[in-house]
Amino acid sequence: MGLRIEPAFEPDQFRLLGQEWNGLLAASPADTIFLTWEWISTWWDVYGTDSRLYVLAVRDDDGTLVGIAPLRIRKRSRLGGLVRLRSVEFIGTGGDVTPEYLDLIARPGFDLAVADAVADVLQQDASIDVIDLRSCPSASPCLARLRERLAQEGRGLLQLRHDSTCPSMRLPATWEIYWASRSRNHRKKLREYDRRCERELAIRLRLTSTPQEIDADMQTLMALHHRRWDHGSRAFQSDRYRKFHLRLARLLLDRGALRLFSLEAGPKVVASLYCFSYHGRYYYYQAGRDPDYSRYRVGLVLLHRAVGQAIAEGAHTFDFLSGDEDYKYTWADEQAVNLRLSHWKSGPARIVGRLSALAGRIRSHQTGPRARARSGHAAADS
Repeated sequence: MGLRIEPAFEPDQFRLLGQEWNGLLAASPADTIFLTWEWISTWWDVYGTDSRLYVLAVRDDDGTLVGIAPLRIRKRSRLGGLVRLRSVEFIGTGGDVTPEYLDLIARPGFDLAVADAVADVLQQDASIDVIDLRSCPSASPCLARLRERLAQEGRGLLQLRHDSTCPSMRLPATWEIYWASRSRNHRKKLREYDRRCERELAIRLRLTSTPQEIDADMQTLMALHHRRWDHGSRAFQSDRYRKFHLRLARLLLDRGALRLFSLEAGPKVVASLYCFSYHGRYYYYQAGRDPDYSRYRVGLVLLHRAVGQAIAEGAHTFDFLSGDEDYKYTWADEQAVNLRLSHWKSGPARIVGRLSALAGRIRSHQTGPRARARSGHAAADS
């Protein structure tokens, strides 16, 4: 099986790949909202100013696209600016937006061959100091193959570390099955909160459904998130973060993947929940609520109703994404682990890598293992 690499290092080459991108992704085991053309191209438009494209398209002898490595190169200052390293990373990492489940995109049956072809390019490019890939699913065959190939090279410093943990909940076919699976105390509390909200607030659930609603509903989400967390969350703090999600929400609405929930008490929105629905999986990305209504548990009531909506749509999983907030484990019954693969190639890079590993062990000893809570997503309680 002959494969050839087509570099897409220029913006025009990258844009042309958009015509084939989502079709390949939908057929790939790596299929996730964070690798869609909508997410990747929007991220690049908003955050790509400090780096250059290093996207690799892999084609077979017939010219069929069988793999994509959605990569970029950026220069990173380390050791207080004493060292500048050229680092290869996934498009999507490095900004204040924190995606999960990033990976090489490969057609079924081509995973290992695509990983081999990409590894060859990365190993042969002497200008690369560091290969730094996160957050990759621990079960990814491409990740395992890349690690194997980089280890075979015998040079450099290779590290594979925990990067994030994403709790999730398997969803049954019907609401009745789901409701029966909850504990008696869980059902009692949720029924009590829901009824009180209906009785005293006359709440109703609304989904953003038109382009005209998006800007206002996203602005409300941001305002409620800030009211809840103030500066305790990085979400929606920067202009680029806000710009990215406003653009992304419009694109995902067009393809039917946006799930922006508003819990309304009369004309007032008291809680918002920003989710994505993609190929049977609900992703809980961000939320906000009005602290003045805390005693009504409006965040919990909204999450409860969003789960019901996901089941009604036939979703099989409700993914809370990274973060170890206690409320997630009230709902979750599974979790996925994502890893970070780092290959420190050059001499200066190896020094930085060893110092970074030492600092990481010290932090881990001081604080214990923690997931990335309240960073780019899932930064809300219920």
